[in-house]
Amino acid sequence: MSTINTHHRAALLEAFTQYLYEEDTSRNTTNAYLSDLSHFLNWYSQTFVSFDLDGVTLTDIRDHREHLQEMVPPLAPATINRRLAALRRFFSWAKESECTENQPTKRIRNVETIEHGPRSLDRKGNRRQVKEKGREAEGRQSGGGDRKFLL
Repeated sequence: MSTINTHHRAALLEAFTQYLYEEDTSRNTTNAYLSDLSHFLNWYSQTFVSFDLDGVTLTDIRDHREHLQEMVPPLAPATINRRLAALRRFFSWAKESECTENQPTKRIRNVETIEHGPRSLDRKGNRRQVKEKGREAEGRQSGGGDRKFLL
């Protein structure tokens, strides 16, 4: 498939949407993938004048990944990786559907994600923390922790 016009682009997106539906992909994932694919198609068309499915290269995908990393405001690594996943799925489908022989996303790596600690404590951890705070408060009230025990 060579350079595609807006009509062919819409038909291509509709066929990909049908494929996602047949694969029982969730509505949220389908919507996200279509949005991500539209972002890529717009970026590609602005960068290279028109979209050519057969002309997309590994270098183009890397350039797009770099573009996503340099956006202001910055995108989260998870968002960039989801956009790359959408492109992988699209080009894999396009090759299987014989829309192209090209699969430029095959060797594309995700960006590094930032490890975050747990967002909340489990019940046991929460109880432990409450007890520790209670003990600290009791120690401050009793004059610094010097305790005398009578037996």
